[in-house]
This record gives sequence, structure tokens and C-alpha cells, in this order.
Amino acid sequence: MKLQNDVGRSCGECTACCKPFPVPEVGKQGSGWCHHCTIGKGCNIYADRPLACRLFACAWLNGLGDEGFRPDRLGVMIDVQDVQLGERTVGILHFWEMREGAIGQPVIRRMAETNKDAGFIVAYHRILTQTTYATQMSMRKHLFTEEEVEMVRTQIS
Repeated sequence: MKLQNDVGRSCGECTACCKPFPVPEVGKQGSGWCHHCTIGKGCNIYADRPLACRLFACAWLNGLGDEGFRPDRLGVMIDVQDVQLGERTVGILHFWEMREGAIGQPVIRRMAETNKDAGFIVAYHRILTQTTYATQMSMRKHLFTEEEVEMVRTQIS
């Protein structure tokens, strides 16, 4: 989880982060819509949301792209996770599909390829059902050892 940078953005009616993550503080186990979420209107407990929700900030909230990159408009929520692989820290760029097929957009593909070239690992989380995602990992294999690939695979799965 990453704290939000002060770039003057707020969630508004976007609820993209209300689906993929568990939030035990409100009884949400695994993926699926949070019962406090009203799609298109926002979080019903936003002012009093739990710490886990307060700490999370998607890439758009942290300044990525223009208004069209807001997850509910793009259909994809993007976030970055740092992982320790032995002696080095590597970024995982997560693409969480909010609308079926949205990960296939050219802008997402370009962003993924650019970031893989920069040494990031890309994790595509495609919608399978209302409560499940299929996750696929992609990276430039020559930048990682087999051991590192396996370490990342266990963290993403």
C-alpha cells in the first residue's frame, strides 16, 4: 500500500479500489464489492473508512495521467507495489480490470511495455467473475533470475 501524494485529487464517485482487496476491518474477505460501496456514488463510509482504505492510493490519485486515467473512467485501476528480491527492490505494476476487456486498451499495453523495459514486473488482474480475478505476470525475463521469478510468482498469486 502506498500513501497518497498531495496532487489535489480525490476519489469522488470512483469505487475501483472497493473490489479487489480484502478489508477485514469491515468484514470484507477477498475480492468482490465491499458492502459499503455504492457504484457510481462512492463509499458510504468514506469519512470514517478504515485505516487500510485510508492508506491505499491508486496511481491516478498519486498523479498518473489525466482525468481519463481515473480508474472508473479508464476501466482499469493501476497501483504499484515494491517487493524485495534478495538484495534489490523491484516494482510490480498492477493493472486491476474494473470493466471486462479494459486491460486490452492500447494505452494500457503501451504503459505495460514501457514499464517492463524499465525493469518493472507487470501483473494483469483480469475479471473472471464478480468475486475473482485471473492474474498473469509479465516481465523482461533477462532482467530476472529464475529464483526471482518464482519469488514474485508466489507473492502475486
